Amino acid sequence: MDPIRRSNPQVLRLIVAAGLFIVWIGFLALLAATTTQPVVLSRPQFLASEVDVIGQIQQGKDGPNPEVMIEEVKWPAQGFETLNGKKITIKNMNHCDGWEGPGPYILPLRKKIDDGTFEVVSAPMSPGFEPMKLRPRIYRKTPETLRQLDAIRQSK
Repeated sequence: MDPIRRSNPQVLRLIVAAGLFIVWIGFLALLAATTTQPVVLSRPQFLASEVDVIGQIQQGKDGPNPEVMIEEVKWPAQGFETLNGKKITIKNMNHCDGWEGPGPYILPLRKKIDDGTFEVVSAPMSPGFEPMKLRPRIYRKTPETLRQLDAIRQSK
């Protein structure tokens, strides 16, 4: 028998395997291109906060406006219920990561005792992270971030 004829099934298998490999890599590339990066709430940041709120943030002259309208106090309900529907000042709003434009945001806050304003809490110190490089983060209100916040609140 001719050696070329004997190798035809092997060549055919190689071509099929290479074709399937190329299709698989193309599918993975499509998934990577169309999948967005999920937002994950920082559990330590929310555990360190005094109050978690949903606030309407407007555009300021250099980023987010520090005057925030509180839509809802998510945690704790006692002691901070008077914030609902009020405007508060958040001192470090311009130094926060997560700003994506005007709209509702989830804010982990701490009240400043000296002047009655608030600040967004940063994640507490953790091994392997330099504290000066950690910036407080705010989170766009979405169904997924609300679900994560509810899960964190249940563990508080």
